[in-house]
Amino acid sequence: MEFNIKTKQKIHLWPEEPTIQEGFITTGFTLEYPQGDRFLAWYRLPEVYSNWITKGSNPFVLGALFTAMRTASDLVTHGKVSPILLQNLEEFQSAYASWYPQLYNRIDIQADIEKEQERSATTAAISTFSGGVDSCFTAWRHRKGKAGRSTRDLRAGLILHGFDIPIGRITTFERVTRKVKILLDSLNMEMIPMTFNLKKLGGNLIHTQGTFLGSCMSLLQGGFVTGIIPSTNSYANLNIRYGTNPITDHLLSSETFSIVHDNCSYSRSEKVREISNWPEALDHLRVCLREDRSERDKNCCRCEKCVRTILEFRSLGLGLPPCFEKDISANHIMSLKYNKNFIYFYKEIIKDSKKSKVSGLWVGAIYLSIFINRIRQIIKNSPSVRRIHQSTKKL
Repeated sequence: MEFNIKTKQKIHLWPEEPTIQEGFITTGFTLEYPQGDRFLAWYRLPEVYSNWITKGSNPFVLGALFTAMRTASDLVTHGKVSPILLQNLEEFQSAYASWYPQLYNRIDIQADIEKEQERSATTAAISTFSGGVDSCFTAWRHRKGKAGRSTRDLRAGLILHGFDIPIGRITTFERVTRKVKILLDSLNMEMIPMTFNLKKLGGNLIHTQGTFLGSCMSLLQGGFVTGIIPSTNSYANLNIRYGTNPITDHLLSSETFSIVHDNCSYSRSEKVREISNWPEALDHLRVCLREDRSERDKNCCRCEKCVRTILEFRSLGLGLPPCFEKDISANHIMSLKYNKNFIYFYKEIIKDSKKSKVSGLWVGAIYLSIFINRIRQIIKNSPSVRRIHQSTKKL
């Protein structure tokens, strides 16, 4: 397969000078598109973390990468970029251009200065932290020294405003940070809140997730040497084309700041079992994906993610954690809608219930839910249904 390596179009990336106002520091970059349009990308966090903000442009290149690949435009960076990162991003692009040849092109990334940033005089690591199962498991595992030889000196959790909670939902984010602080304080970890607007660059967030997370963590290179991205799927259920995965995440690293995809050896149920030993997690775990994002600070107990997590606790014989205010019924289980990628999780729940010798009508409801969703997918993917869907779109 051949890729487009050289393009005629160029996007210019201009680093912006940080500004301090009302206790917050804002930094970022401006993208100048081939047509002359400009976009200001920014990151904002408490002023107390000013000394940790890198003076290089590595995080900005990561933030703009998919925009350049999507528009087949070479990226000209008017700042200092790590030569190791540039080398890694060539391989990173090859992966996504292979997986999604209709969406992304390989592009050339140029920098005014190719030089590594100084390595922080610490062993500290930072992890993105949403308060969900994956990020809680990563924090608990490393802080308790349960990661074996892979244990990192994890000292901070980065909670991002502008990811699953829209920038305009300030009150919601404040409520979330209060819960996250309780969780991280219990592990003697720093909570770092950051607001950013990279999602406004457009594109498919499922693909850009890893580069956005890597961008935000590498922005704080002055205080850390490692950025950890909690794994989503286990090796048994690996989706390598997901925006964050063990194949491409490490390619977001420079020589002096490593991006690590945390261990994929654990299933979601195994993560749930482990964090059940953490009382604060049982009280403040946040997994909800309800459509009303103004309420994302608490679990609705009805969306697919909430129901699945409740079932994972139930299948292990752990009961209903305090973070879920309402329990679920067989009807809630049978009304779930999900695609084939989620069937694996529900099969694991059934398997765990057998091991734990926990049973009830809810197990039969899961079997029926899997059957219903398989039929739904077959109908949805049938040629005749697709033709009807296309014809109705033209009306």
